[in-house]
Amino acid sequence: MSRGFICGNADMTNPTNWPNPERPGVEITLLGGHKCIIDEDKYDLVSPYNWTAMKRGDHIYARAKVKDGGKHKVLLMHRLITSAPKGMVVDHINRNTSDNRMRNLRICTQQQNCMNRLANKNTPSGIKGISWDKERSKWYAVIKLNQKNIFLGRFEDFDKAKEARINAEIRLFGQYAPSEIRNLGAAP
Repeated sequence: MSRGFICGNADMTNPTNWPNPERPGVEITLLGGHKCIIDEDKYDLVSPYNWTAMKRGDHIYARAKVKDGGKHKVLLMHRLITSAPKGMVVDHINRNTSDNRMRNLRICTQQQNCMNRLANKNTPSGIKGISWDKERSKWYAVIKLNQKNIFLGRFEDFDKAKEARINAEIRLFGQYAPSEIRNLGAAP
């Protein structure tokens, strides 16, 4: 595992998903060449392991294989750093799974973690929870909470449907709404 300090020289092609240059950390090069960043005070915690990149969907996670009672288990760096208890998940607040600094990690439920997602790249409207109702020729807005879809309305104007969805995310998801949504401040 290679160690190097990051002081703001990260590729900033997508600033919302790259480490903040004003908050340096330690860059870890995983086996295979992928990199992640951790807080300097966590280096001794993660350094005993051989970290590799694990791809899950569009995300890369740092993982190590460890023996536990004769069995091989997968150890995820973000879970090690946060000491996440079984049954809880670790949310990467900025959705950059290579940013394993404590300020970017929070222990939460699976539902809360799902709240911090943007639309799937295949979503026709480009906005999560908004689709076109062909029968009525209107935009349909919905949000999911506690395993239930909550109907937000049908709208002739796409921007009104988007506003309804943003307001619902801020109101219902609170701190777990994606930062891009929270920063819009659309809800009263």
